[in-house]
Amino acid sequence: MPPPQTFKELVGVFLLLIKRSIPLIGSIALFLFLWGAATVIFQGGSEEAVKTGKQRILWGLVALFVMLSVWGLVSFLKETFLP
Repeated sequence: MPPPQTFKELVGVFLLLIKRSIPLIGSIALFLFLWGAATVIFQGGSEEAVKTGKQRILWGLVALFVMLSVWGLVSFLKETFLP
């Protein structure tokens, strides 16, 4: 792939990189959320395990929110800069 020559091409490369990384980030976030939920459910007797599980759930939700926000931003930039 040749280096971008114009700003439009540079934005296109940037958006392509983000677009290709979204499924990986989403998978990691979903795994983190489900891992935390499983920890809370199956280790319910241990106070420390429940605390750890709740932290994983929280960070999984934060990651999913960020991922969806970036996905929306990429869609917006794509529609704005690339016809």
